[in-house]
Amino acid sequence: GRLPELRRTGDAAELRAQTKHLLDLERDDIRELRDLRREVIKVEDTRWWSALIDIMEADNRKHIAILEFVRDHG
Repeated sequence: GRLPELRRTGDAAELRAQTKHLLDLERDDIRELRDLRREVIKVEDTRWWSALIDIMEADNRKHIAILEFVRDHG
């Protein structure tokens, strides 16, 4: 199938503001995951927790990359 046509709609300033807000949230999440990682160290078997935190942080970094693209090209 064909990709849908993408076109700009709405207020560019509002898009920038919302994108900044979402970037701030994603970066806050990464900081919270780092705090959680320090707490998980206290648990006897940390392998599963560490893997889960790694996956969650990778998701945050992916979201940041997408939002930065929107910010820079929006």
